[in-house]
Amino acid sequence: MQNIISHGIARIAEFLKSESPHVIAHGFVSPYLKGRGEDEVVDELRVVISEEQRTTAYFTFSSQMRPSLHQFRVYGPKNGFVLDHDQETLIKLRGARFPSYAEMFLPPVINAAQFLGNLGTNLRMFLANDFHMKSGMKYLIEAFYRSITDGTPPPIPYEEILRTANIMHDIFVQLEKRDPTEILCAAAEADRNTSY
Repeated sequence: MQNIISHGIARIAEFLKSESPHVIAHGFVSPYLKGRGEDEVVDELRVVISEEQRTTAYFTFSSQMRPSLHQFRVYGPKNGFVLDHDQETLIKLRGARFPSYAEMFLPPVINAAQFLGNLGTNLRMFLANDFHMKSGMKYLIEAFYRSITDGTPPPIPYEEILRTANIMHDIFVQLEKRDPTEILCAAAEADRNTSY
């Protein structure tokens, strides 16, 4: 799990400000693995990450959930976005509702138009031979080497790397306890000791 969840946690850490945000983690062995006699390997994880500035993130990892998703959702006071890493789509979610029955008809049309736009972009990139499954990794590796050879800033700021490591540390400390009541009691105690 250490290798797998780091990608999603790093994506969340990019939007946080505090060095060590508050983390509540609950992990468990899926019924599928339990049915095969496994009771040690945690393959289900639910995490709530929050900080004083009222930013809250929810992270879900599941080895059994279908369809398998690699999505990142951002919600703000006006609207939201859904980024799908598998389908290479970005959809803007409208924050306001349409009046009356228009809410039943217009959002599906708007979303369909956005999906068609994403299809067009993906097709153009594919036909131009510029559609690479690991293009993000390629960019990060090249930028990392440029930061060494040319002295440019690293592709991921050190603060985000440390924040990701701190969040993951908190998750794994809580997973070692594996008793949700202990975790909730510790979270309530931390909340009482935090001044706002």
